[in-house]
Amino acid sequence: MRRTQCILVAFIAFFMLLFGNNVHTAQENDPAKPVENTEQSPSVLEVQKSPDYISEGPEGRRVGTPIDVDRDLDFSFPKRDYILPRVLPQKWFKWKEDLYEEYGVKLGVSYQTLYQNASDTLTGNDEAWAGWALLEGKWEIFNRGKDWQGSVVATLDSRHTLGNLEEPALWGVQDVGSLWPTDMGYIEWDPWVPVAYWEQWFKKDRFVLRLGQQNVGQIYDFFRFKDPRVAFSNSMLTAPAAVQPIPAPGLSAAFELWPIKDSTLYVVGTVNDMNANPERWQWDDAIRDSDFFYGLEVGYNWVRKPGDFDHLHFNLFYADKPEENPLPPFPSESGWGFKVLGEKQMGRFVGFGSYTYNTSEGGAFGVTFARHATTAGLAFVKPFGLRGEIGLGTSWAQPKKDALSSQFGAEAYWKFLLLPSLWVTPGVQMIFDPTFNPGVDNVTIGQIKARIFF
Repeated sequence: MRRTQCILVAFIAFFMLLFGNNVHTAQENDPAKPVENTEQSPSVLEVQKSPDYISEGPEGRRVGTPIDVDRDLDFSFPKRDYILPRVLPQKWFKWKEDLYEEYGVKLGVSYQTLYQNASDTLTGNDEAWAGWALLEGKWEIFNRGKDWQGSVVATLDSRHTLGNLEEPALWGVQDVGSLWPTDMGYIEWDPWVPVAYWEQWFKKDRFVLRLGQQNVGQIYDFFRFKDPRVAFSNSMLTAPAAVQPIPAPGLSAAFELWPIKDSTLYVVGTVNDMNANPERWQWDDAIRDSDFFYGLEVGYNWVRKPGDFDHLHFNLFYADKPEENPLPPFPSESGWGFKVLGEKQMGRFVGFGSYTYNTSEGGAFGVTFARHATTAGLAFVKPFGLRGEIGLGTSWAQPKKDALSSQFGAEAYWKFLLLPSLWVTPGVQMIFDPTFNPGVDNVTIGQIKARIFF
């Protein structure tokens, strides 16, 4: 067994032993108390004070998905129900609160990493390892907390491989031979600004418009366990590029609307540049070429209390053929599709499932190969009294080309809070009958990820 595999097994075994001995988790009396100020961002106060906050899910009319910048900023504070004592000074978080109080500025810093190891690959490259440094910010410039609030939102983002190993985002398809990427978040690019947009509210909590450089997944296709930094890695459950021709971050216009007063029924619309290229801004090309991804989502949240809700949405999408094929050996064609996704929470259990139909091919990343796809799974939140969840997800996809075989997959992970500001997520993926690796019946991928945020 290789040294890296030994380290991975030892790491997981250590925490299994730790949990098996009924370790006592730290509670809220350890962190410093949040500032008692009703003018402060209510979402920040809610996250820090609520004893039963168990998921980064939507409360009422919260905009965006779990990878949205605004959501990330409000959750980048220490949380309760962790294992080991804090290491980050409370003065930093107090300074962040004061910065928002005085100037309307929110800041968040994080670093995340993912390591994957496959039992069999086409190329012999059986390891992938990458890191991701992220600085996020939002400046609520005028009418903060009122109608017509206007804000600037931006991120500075660097994603890089580690240990001279493979890039996880393409490794799953090119090396493992999977129909879908075994991770879509850790794609390699130099430091740049993939998100920079103006967010304009009209009627408070009723209609918001975003214009500028955007990532379509931050506002479109909600799923509670969508964040690849801390939850699932299988891209069918996070960024389903194999069956949805989602583009890279680029010029975009997006909105979210709650058409009925005091209702959690919402509508999301987005138009994104299909020719966007990581590490480059090319807004003039987007306007000149006019190749776009068009997405519409209608959804509803049945909210009982923070972190306890049911969800249902319907997506409709159309994507133009990219001007340049990202992966020349594979064809690329425009097309449309739809998706239905639902979640049902019963106490601490959350069941979910989805179906997607697609006629496009290639897409902006060149990996849109599937016509039909399904996902289904179950999560158990706050196992052993620790913040986080144990998740089990399954996926199936049928390629557009009849000559290619359908593929099944399963993933299990355990997300837990090691420190008040550190998530750790060990897990495993199984790929059955890998479409582009017909010489093997299945591939097992061990993985571990970590995310520190402050």
